[in-house]
Amino acid sequence: MREIDIFIYLVEWVICEPNFDEDYEGNTSKNPAAITKLRDNKIILVFDTFEPSDKLIKEAEGYDTFHEKCKFYHKEVENEKIINTFEGTFIDALKYIQKNFK
Repeated sequence: MREIDIFIYLVEWVICEPNFDEDYEGNTSKNPAAITKLRDNKIILVFDTFEPSDKLIKEAEGYDTFHEKCKFYHKEVENEKIINTFEGTFIDALKYIQKNFK
């Protein structure tokens, strides 16, 4: 099971592999979030500046890549201290962000 980080900033949020290389070009796919990058048909980055809407989450349910089960680590932005962990899909991660986005 892959381990994936979640960061929630003041005006944006990120779901990404640990140590994600921001310069990675990879495959930017047509998925519901503003930016979704894939490597080997697996999500390595999901990023957006708005709270995940019910519409976005429903749309994500139509993509196989969002159904992969992972262990998610919600981390503080400043020091990467773990706030919470859970196992679930990227859809579950979007719902988690929706609930915790302030």
